[in-house]
Amino acid sequence: MIVFGNIKAPDTVEIKGSSSNFLHLTGMSINKSYCASAEMFFKKALHNKLQERDFDFKDGTTVQKLQVLNQVLNISRNANMIGDYNYNSAHIKLDTHKLAGNVRACIGFKRNGKYFIPNTVLNTDMRNETINPQRILIILSKSISESDYNNIEFVHNQGTRYPV
Repeated sequence: MIVFGNIKAPDTVEIKGSSSNFLHLTGMSINKSYCASAEMFFKKALHNKLQERDFDFKDGTTVQKLQVLNQVLNISRNANMIGDYNYNSAHIKLDTHKLAGNVRACIGFKRNGKYFIPNTVLNTDMRNETINPQRILIILSKSISESDYNNIEFVHNQGTRYPV
């Protein structure tokens, strides 16, 4: 959960990610002869078992995404802003609703019922792609199977970032 905006009246977004989201964020496609699913791609990546034959570059954005993927996936250490995606932006047209990140990179989230799911990675200053970006105040986390948030990942306090 990301808590953001005015400390006296904050807003929140709940993010739900799974192993199946990871492949899309990389901008790659799998070679099903060697890597049967997005979940298998994630497991191989997690255990340093990916081989060149397992995937192909999907489009021209893959290299740009890979340059910042590690940074945006570590959102509690690197993101300091969140905002609504600017559909009227002149240069990037995405099917995404929120962006969270910083002046170097951001991750996009698409609404899926109650939650937002990660659906894109951008190697750009998120202020150029959002309407009214706001300061992230707190980032909380939990396991998908748990009902309550039980980990404080980040607290923003008086202009200083305090990763927990």
